[in-house]
Amino acid sequence: MAIFTYQRHGFENQFSTKFDNEFENWFSDLARKLHPGGDCQPVRLTQGDGKIDVYVIRDQLVYQCYAPQSYSPTKAASKIVCDFWGANDHLDGKMNCWVFVHNHPTGRLDKDSVKAINNLKSEVTEKKIEVRILAWGKEDLWTQLLERLDYNQLRDLFGEPNPVELDYACLESLLLNLEAVDYQPDLEAPIQPDVDKLNFNDLGPSIQTFIRMARGVDWKVGDYFDRCPNPELGENIAERFRQRYKRFKTIDQLPPDDIFSRLQGEAGWKPTPDPKRQLASMAILSYFFHKCDIFENVPSEP
Repeated sequence: MAIFTYQRHGFENQFSTKFDNEFENWFSDLARKLHPGGDCQPVRLTQGDGKIDVYVIRDQLVYQCYAPQSYSPTKAASKIVCDFWGANDHLDGKMNCWVFVHNHPTGRLDKDSVKAINNLKSEVTEKKIEVRILAWGKEDLWTQLLERLDYNQLRDLFGEPNPVELDYACLESLLLNLEAVDYQPDLEAPIQPDVDKLNFNDLGPSIQTFIRMARGVDWKVGDYFDRCPNPELGENIAERFRQRYKRFKTIDQLPPDDIFSRLQGEAGWKPTPDPKRQLASMAILSYFFHKCDIFENVPSEP
């Protein structure tokens, strides 16, 4: 499935940067692709949604989303129970399948949510309710998209790697926009990169592929800094990325792939297809990755 590396990366970027209603709307659009022809219906909120975010008519299938900015195992477990019974009651028990779609960065459920689903399964069995209960995280959703959509559909949703040259005007626009943020730089020199840095930071295959691809052009970022009238531009932007990386890792405690997606947004990446902008933003991230301004270097042997 190497052909889908670019689309996988676009999917991961969108998945990790949308929350609450925005995530629900994004998922609704994907669900329509998975269930075409008017079979899939998002529910209006004017009179409450009946604990149903998306309904699939033919399959009597309910999708319910939980995608907060800060994932809470307790709230997730409570939502599983509350939303399932809410949907079941609203549909008078006429529901064949219920899917809990969550945005936990690891793609895995916590132990409280697993317990809630287990108890829920036992309860519906005792009440002789015939309904299938599923949970979809990031990997499950991507698997469904990969199995049920063709390349053209995935390309339209998540873009494609159109071959372009790195455009200096686009690169300059992104770099100058980064400089506009107000902060105090730390001029301590970073350590040099290590060849095993990609694996050490546990970055996913699609991100590793993109960093390797951008490595061939990221020297142009340094070249731009060398020719820039502002001699502090490069170091100022480097400090911006150091601070953002530190916050995402230590305060928000995000996993590596989500940190990279957030930094992509900082560098100017947009989900809409724009090859010049995407290549320029990847070149910026690759440049600061290999300068060790973002992500950790492999510890040296004592």
